Amino acid sequence: MTTKKPDFVVIDGCVQEGSTVFVKGTPYAPPSKEVAEDLVKQGVIAPIKSEAGQAVLKAAGGDLLGD
Repeated sequence: MTTKKPDFVVIDGCVQEGSTVFVKGTPYAPPSKEVAEDLVKQGVIAPIKSEAGQAVLKAAGGDLLGD
C-alpha cells in the first residue's frame, strides 16, 4: 500500500479517521473526493497550495511546499 501525498491541510479543528487524529496545521489526504469536498465546504480543510492552507502551515511551523 502506497501512502498518498496529502493535497490538503487541516485549517480548523481536527479530523479523525479511526484511531488517527489530524489536528490543525497537519497535512491530510482525505479517503475520497466526496469527503474532501464536504470538509472543504465545512471549512475544516483547505488545499495545501491555497492561501489559507499555506498560512496555517506557516503558523504551525513549516511550509510543506518549501516556498
